[in-house]
Amino acid sequence: MSTDQTTFDPAVQDQLHTELSYADLPGFDTELLLAQGHRAARRRTMSRVAGATAAVVALAIGGYAVAGNLGLGNGSTPPATGTSTKVDATPVTAKLEPATSLAENGQTIDPGRYGRLAVTWDPAPKTAGSDLTYSTYAEDGTLTTIGGSSTQGLAPNAVSWGTSGPDSHVIVGVLPRSAQRFSVVLPQDPQGGHSSTSAQSALPGSPWQAFGVFFADGGDVDRIVDILWQDTSGRIFDKDGSEVPSVSLGDKAGSRVYLAQRAGVMGIFTADGDHTSSWLDDTDGAARLHPVLDIGRGSAATMDGFFAMLVPAGSSKPQLTPGAKVLGADDPTITPIPGSGQAVLWAHYTATGTSSAPSFTTISWVGPDGTPARVTKY
Repeated sequence: MSTDQTTFDPAVQDQLHTELSYADLPGFDTELLLAQGHRAARRRTMSRVAGATAAVVALAIGGYAVAGNLGLGNGSTPPATGTSTKVDATPVTAKLEPATSLAENGQTIDPGRYGRLAVTWDPAPKTAGSDLTYSTYAEDGTLTTIGGSSTQGLAPNAVSWGTSGPDSHVIVGVLPRSAQRFSVVLPQDPQGGHSSTSAQSALPGSPWQAFGVFFADGGDVDRIVDILWQDTSGRIFDKDGSEVPSVSLGDKAGSRVYLAQRAGVMGIFTADGDHTSSWLDDTDGAARLHPVLDIGRGSAATMDGFFAMLVPAGSSKPQLTPGAKVLGADDPTITPIPGSGQAVLWAHYTATGTSSAPSFTTISWVGPDGTPARVTKY
C-alpha cells in the first residue's frame, strides 16, 4: 500500500513563476562556467586514473592477490576504518589426471608412482614464501610430498615448475589461471621422438592452475627451452610472462599462428586444442629464411591440410602451385603478425595421405619493396 503525502499547493507554483519572470537576476558567464566545469572534470578523471594505477602497481609487486576484492572496478566498497576482512586461508589441492604409458623407440615407458601428480596452493603459508607443494597421490588419494616452490615475485603471466629429476620423467607446476592450453618447447632433435603427455587442473580460489607433463625421455625434464601458453582471449605468452607476437587467421579452425623468436619456434594453436610448431633454424643452427608449417590430418584416402610460411610483413600477391598429392586448395592469404616484422602466407588444402611429397612445388609472392620472391624447396 502507498500513501500520497504531497502537500504542494499549485497556487504557490503559479506565484513563484510570475515573480521570477520579472526578477532582476544576474546573467551567467557561459565561458567561465564551462572552463570551471572542464577543470573539475579533469580533476575527477585524474583522481580515478591515479587510484587505478596504484591498485595495479600493488598487484604487480605482490605477483598475485590473496585477499580477493581489491576494488579493481568491481563495484566493491572497502571496509570502514576499524573493521577487518576475514580471508579464507584454507589450502587448495588440484589432483591431475593420471598419466598413461608412452611408447617410443620400441619401448613402453610407464610413469610409475609419478603418474599421479598433485599441486597444493596455500594462500597463507607458514613458511615465508613457500606457497606451493608438489605431491604424488595414491589410488586412495593419499598425498606424498615430492617438493615445493613459491609464487612470490613471480610475474602474473609467468609459469613455474619443478622436477624430481630425469628418473621421474615428469615436471609439475603452475600456469596462470587464464591458460587454456600450453606447449613445452624442447631442443631440436633430427632423430625425432620426445613424446609426452600433459594435464591441467584448476586450483579454485587461486590465480593459478596446476599442470604436469610426463616425458618418454626422462632427460627432457632438464632440456626445456620454454613453455608457451594461450589464454582465453587467444593471446600467447612464454614462460616468463612476456607476450609472444601472434595473429588470429579468422578461419573455421580458429587458428592462431605465433612467432616465438626467443624460443626459436613458430607454431599454431587451434580452437580444438591442436598445436604444431616448427623450428626457425635448421639442425646445423643456420637460420631458415622462410620457416614452414605443413600439417595434415585425416585418413590415407583424404587428408585435411594446412600450409603456412613466414614472409616479410608488407608482402602481397601470394601464389601456390599444388603438388601432385593435393586435391584442392584455398586461395592463399598473407596475414601480418603484429610486432614481429613478419607475416604468414597460408592456405587450407585437401590431399591424399599416401604421399610424402611436398604439398606445394612453388610458393611465390611480391615483397614489400615490390621485388618478386619465389621458393621451390622448404
